[in-house]
Amino acid sequence: MTSETHGHNPSAFWGGFAVAKSGVETLVNIWAQELAPHPSVRINAIIPGPVQSPQRSRTHPGERKDSLPLPETLMPLYLYLMGPDSRGASGRIVDAAAKR
Repeated sequence: MTSETHGHNPSAFWGGFAVAKSGVETLVNIWAQELAPHPSVRINAIIPGPVQSPQRSRTHPGERKDSLPLPETLMPLYLYLMGPDSRGASGRIVDAAAKR
């Protein structure tokens, strides 16, 4: 799943969006607990951080897009969490921006 910075650390003027994304993180935590008896089924969330996207352009219109990473740079992390190398990883909220 994909979360977002404001869902992880809410701030003013991001109300509905922050509530929705914090709900994603809560869902990840609950489902990871419920799915624990089935270790082949995993659920995790990634907080991508700022990336070049249409949404980012709308919410930060004065920002230079070329200073942000492309969304494709996140794919290795998503593929890792879906693949066999991350077996046993469930219920994690991964901040991709912190890993850059």
